[in-house]
Formats: sequence, C-alpha cells, structure tokens
Amino acid sequence: MKGTDEHFTARGLGKVVLLALLVDLVIYPFSQSARAPAQQALPASLLNTAVTLLLTLPLLKLAQQVKEPGQATGTKVLWGAAALLFACGGGEGIVRAEGFVRYVSDEPLPHLVVYVLLLAAAFYAMRGGIKALARTSGVLLCLFALSLAMLVVSNARSMRLENLTAQPFDAVQVASAAWKGFRFPAELALFFFFAPPAEGRPRCSYRRTLLLLCGAYLVLTMTAELVMGGQSQIQSQAVHALSRLGRMSVFRRLDALHVGVWLLASLAKASAFGLGLQQALERLLPERQRPYADRYALAGLVLGTMCCAG
Repeated sequence: MKGTDEHFTARGLGKVVLLALLVDLVIYPFSQSARAPAQQALPASLLNTAVTLLLTLPLLKLAQQVKEPGQATGTKVLWGAAALLFACGGGEGIVRAEGFVRYVSDEPLPHLVVYVLLLAAAFYAMRGGIKALARTSGVLLCLFALSLAMLVVSNARSMRLENLTAQPFDAVQVASAAWKGFRFPAELALFFFFAPPAEGRPRCSYRRTLLLLCGAYLVLTMTAELVMGGQSQIQSQAVHALSRLGRMSVFRRLDALHVGVWLLASLAKASAFGLGLQQALERLLPERQRPYADRYALAGLVLGTMCCAG
C-alpha cells in the first residue's frame, strides 16, 4: 500500500470482504460442511448469521472505540496475529482457487503456474492500494450478482418442488447442522483491524455484509436442491454443477462464463489478504523498512501458500 494514510472506508471494505466471502460459496463445496437438506440448512444458516452478529458486533464496537483516526490499532502482538491470520488465509484461498481451476479444467495448468498468477495479482493489488481494489471489487460484485441471477434463471425449468426434502421440523437437527457448518472466516477480521472509526458506519457495513452473504447462501442452497434434489448434498462442487446444468435460449454451456467471474473474484480475494497483510506489516516493521512492506507481504503469502499446500 502506498503510505499508511490510505485507509479502508466502511463501504469499500464491505465490498472487498463481501466479494471474498462470496467466493467461498461458489468455489468451496458449500453443501459439504453440514450435509443437510435445505429444510435444515436454511434455518441453520440464519442461526449462524445471528450468532456471528451477536458475538462479533460488540467486539467491532470496542475496536472502533479504541481506534484513533490515522493511528495504528492495537498492540504489536495483535498486529502480529493479524499478519499471521492474513498470511494463512491468503495462502488457503490461493490453494483452494488452484484446486478449483484443476477441477473445472480439462487440461489444468501446472500448480506452480496458477500459484504464480494469483500471487502476482495480489502483489499488483498491493502496489495499487485498497482504493483501487475497492473500485474493482464494486465492478466484480455486479458481475457476481449477474452470474448468480443467470444461474437461477438458467436452471428455472429444471426446478421441481418434489425435489425438496420434506420432513417434520427438528430443532436438534437444525442446531447440529448449524454447529457443523459454523466457521469464522478470516476475511471478517479485516473489519476489526482496518475499518475507519466513523460512528455507526463500520457496524452497518458489517451487518449488511453478513446478511447479503446469508441471502446468497439461501438462494444457492434452495436452487441446488430444487434442481438436483438429494444429490445436491453429495456434490463436491454443487454450484459449479448448477452452472453446467443451466440452459438459456440457445446457450447450453454457461459454466465458462460463471467460472470466469468466480476466478476474477478469487484474484480479488487473494489481493484483499495481501493488502491486509501489508497493512499489518507496516505497523510492525521499522520505519525505514515500511516502503518494502509489499514485498514482505508477498513473501508472507508465499509462505502461507506453501504451508496450506503442504
């Protein structure tokens, strides 16, 4: 990042984090975590969202209270923990993206080539700064929303109500599905470390991000079960399966369009972690080393990728 005076804005940060979280829904096997039918997965998702908000919103408020504009936040230990979290999170995201490229490609590129391309994109974003990434994320969010809309519309003819699993409501099973599917994404930590101390705005952006993510999960889960029935619960990449099944007019292979948008979003996710790591290192490095924080951050992402790939 060019200088420590360039901060995340609440709205820009929300776009970056939401896009990174949406990547998890389409690239990660989202239905594998709980292996639950939509009747259980939907209330479980709502429950997890409510629990996450209840547990983390007070922490976000506390983080805003102790933060002063233009100053580093927290102690060296906290910034060190943030650097480690972002290095590991970025490495995991890069490894997952490479695995998805291998999954969707008839002739996949070598592992090293994909890793180098993703790391190069992250380094380029670090040189450009968070404002450039926020603008890019805004465009990619529009494309992502269009991709999800096309996914639903293209599969509308294949949706059957009889594919939904119908059984009596069981609160214990819902709670079990919620417990198995619960996780705290590393991307959310960006709000705690980098959101500006504007009154109310970071918390509003944080709530909106989680609610939009939950809404996208509900739509994808319901669409998958309406189209594939119980088979949606055993798919390793349920959303990609929907992209291959969808048909619109004379177009019969829309998956390439979806995959293109999703991979661009993966580049943005790797870049977000790189920028977060760079900002954390700027708080840790001696002043004379701070101009080289982007290079140290790149090295951190490389190490994180190596650890996750191993």
